[in-house]
Amino acid sequence: MSRNAPLALAWPQSNDAPRLSDPACEWERRELLELGENIMAQSPSAWPRFQSWMTAVHRLSDNACKGFTPEAALTSLTGELRRLWLSTALEKIKPIDGTQAPHTPSEIRPTTTQAGIYVAYSRDEDSRPNELESRCPAMPESSEWSADHIVFSSAQGALASVLYWAITQGFWDPKSAPHLTFAGSNADTQSLLDSFNRAGLTWGQPKSAASTKHNIDRQSRVILIEPAFCDESANVMNISAFHKTWRKTLAAEPTLIILDTTLTGPLFPIGELLESLDGTSAPVVVNLRSASELDQAGLELANVGLATIFRHKSNNGETQDFARRLRKARTAVGAGLNAADTAALQAPWFLNGNYFRRYTSAVFDNNARIADDLAGGGRLFANVLHPKFARSRCRWAQAPYTLLRLKEASAENYKFLERVIAFESRRRGIFLERGKGFGARSHRFQAVIPEKSHGASHLRIAMGARSTPSLERTSRLLRELSAFPDFSQLVAQYESVVPRWSGTNAQFKP
Repeated sequence: MSRNAPLALAWPQSNDAPRLSDPACEWERRELLELGENIMAQSPSAWPRFQSWMTAVHRLSDNACKGFTPEAALTSLTGELRRLWLSTALEKIKPIDGTQAPHTPSEIRPTTTQAGIYVAYSRDEDSRPNELESRCPAMPESSEWSADHIVFSSAQGALASVLYWAITQGFWDPKSAPHLTFAGSNADTQSLLDSFNRAGLTWGQPKSAASTKHNIDRQSRVILIEPAFCDESANVMNISAFHKTWRKTLAAEPTLIILDTTLTGPLFPIGELLESLDGTSAPVVVNLRSASELDQAGLELANVGLATIFRHKSNNGETQDFARRLRKARTAVGAGLNAADTAALQAPWFLNGNYFRRYTSAVFDNNARIADDLAGGGRLFANVLHPKFARSRCRWAQAPYTLLRLKEASAENYKFLERVIAFESRRRGIFLERGKGFGARSHRFQAVIPEKSHGASHLRIAMGARSTPSLERTSRLLRELSAFPDFSQLVAQYESVVPRWSGTNAQFKP
């Protein structure tokens, strides 16, 4: 498949009459059908395994849904698609000589995937996801910037490798109190920075991306930015303000700018950021993101991180070897993909730019709707946090979830609220799962209780790509909960059916 070749748009182009009367359910049915058809186009030999599934999707109709809802059927078919693809992809990982898969390093042999692509069996230092990296878009020939793409086992593995490289290249001199400025809120990132802190690195955290200009000093030659994030408020990066800061404060110093665009997906305009960072003192810019959620059609096939290194052509010296050295750092920190994950990520929609933009648009639209429906917080919530409330006309002021902050905030209250939502979801037949992650096809929620130094507790509502009936039902449920005058009345309403939380090891069983 060519780089960023469009997937067949089965839903808009199909001439078949709708089989499900609910337009959102019919859209999802045709979406699943399209994903299956693209697997068949890439791997025709998989047809016998997928035949029954494809038939079930084709035949799903209102008349077929007697003892279950269309949404329930679509949820089941999504899980089956994931299982079928993973079993197909992993089955083809075998040594070229046809022997059984090796069990020890000394037995490692070259292996191939379903598409016949070479991968190493399991060792990080042998990991060569070249085909995956080649799917990423190249810079235009007229651009003054070059781009190199490197795939990692996770976004945190990518960030650890970049920081490791920065230390070895002298961006931080241990004798001069090395410092990093972080404009973001991700708790895992904060934990990773804390681990480097033990090696002598200090780091500061501005209140917002726009206030980065007030926190950069000569010691901060490494800047880590999340273009959109929520802490005490919603924050969205102001590119113009950052350009002014860079020219006044950092242009004379070799600088490393790291962007984490996990939450903004394809929306953040990297080209616009790079425009005013040119010249002989241009920084190295690394855009990294987790490609485990929004890039995989919501099927969560494998954990993976992607780093793109942008280097201005006027740069010389060590930065020219950045990609090669970063791949060595990937090996040093054990952050390479294994064979199983590489095979799973051969799915035709992974790193397909057209489908990536289409899928993330559906996710962002659903989460923006929830944020709008809950704007103001009612009487139960103190804050409803979403980037659109910071800069409503900014195209990258989006996120794959909304954060809700209680007026009466405590770990116990958040866990009780989590149980109330789980209870009501089951009672009302809402497909709303309690769990981590975001960007799935279905919807999730979670009470997040971070370490004290890593932000305040909150309820995270992560709507998926489906706009099936559970989207409206989730919105209605949350609006009803927000209308409670105070938390004590919520407890009085539900304490007879929902157990109170009593300690970190308490488990709620339906």
